Amino acid sequence: MPPQFNSITMKLFVCCLLAGLCVQTASAQSYTISGKLEGLKNDTVFLVTAEKRNGPRDTAFTIAKNGAFSFKGQTKEVKMTTLMPTSLRSRKFFNFYLEPGKIKLEGDLEKMDYIRANGTYNNDLQTQSRQKEEKQYALMQQFRDEKKADEASRLYDEIWADKRDFIRKHPKSYVSLINLWVLQSRVPLDTTKALFALLPPNLKQTDYGQHINEQLVARERVRIGKEAPAFEAVDVNGNKLSLASLRGKYVLLDFWASWCVPCRAENPHVVAAYEQFKDKGFTVVSVSLDHDKAKWIEAIAKDQLNWTHISELKASQEPVAKLYGIQAIPDNFLVAPDGRIVAAQLRGEVLKTTLAQFIK
Repeated sequence: MPPQFNSITMKLFVCCLLAGLCVQTASAQSYTISGKLEGLKNDTVFLVTAEKRNGPRDTAFTIAKNGAFSFKGQTKEVKMTTLMPTSLRSRKFFNFYLEPGKIKLEGDLEKMDYIRANGTYNNDLQTQSRQKEEKQYALMQQFRDEKKADEASRLYDEIWADKRDFIRKHPKSYVSLINLWVLQSRVPLDTTKALFALLPPNLKQTDYGQHINEQLVARERVRIGKEAPAFEAVDVNGNKLSLASLRGKYVLLDFWASWCVPCRAENPHVVAAYEQFKDKGFTVVSVSLDHDKAKWIEAIAKDQLNWTHISELKASQEPVAKLYGIQAIPDNFLVAPDGRIVAAQLRGEVLKTTLAQFIK
């Protein structure tokens, strides 16, 4: 997986790997999959597909012989499918496209992100992109090892720019749809909207396409300059809270979770900002994407987060997080005394410098 993914981004990306995309075709067509993985012995190999990102999964399996395996079948749809060697609980998996034709898989059990999948349109495109990406990540790691931060940052930006260019060049491919699903929270809203507009109707109507559209609507709702969406909730102490009740103050809506390592690393910056500005008409409301109340409360105390906390303990389905289109944490929005969103995604020292611009 690409580096710098935070916890929730990683979970969402794994869901992507286990999900399916489909477009109806006139009738079922045949496919064959032949694979050979270095390091694989006479082990069980699983093929997992689903019609929707979070829907029921269909599982097929076969027994490899000296690392070689094959699957055959028919499909009415082009689907994203996941290869899982040795166990359904394995952390090693590979995402490719189940589509009509002869698909050949080659690679190494220890480098499954870069298995070569060839023989069909979408798999050929994906493999070409990943081969270039593999070299880019290797070079980026070299730059980091050599303490060349600027070069590493430049190359990281180049990787994501390549994904945007890919969508522009191949808008009808399923690879482009997945690229956009991953990119949508990492690029400006107007860029995402422009890229989404390039996709043909059949891709927009897939489960992923509909999800992207829903996120575009949510992000439009919280565009800087717009009034922050209203909500009511109950805080960790059982007290009722409404965003409207905080009018007249600057409010940082902070989205986090106790299990999110980058969030916990960011908390000291939020604490410092709170202590500096709390007596000047500023407060924080933290919305947790936790599911374990005990761990949530423990993290609040340990990190000394002495402000208002809300959560229905529904993880990624947290209502306020969905209302604000949160896809990755940590994330935040700064709401002005008049209820408008005036800034977002304030990380590190940028949080204090931004507050200083607004709060005199």
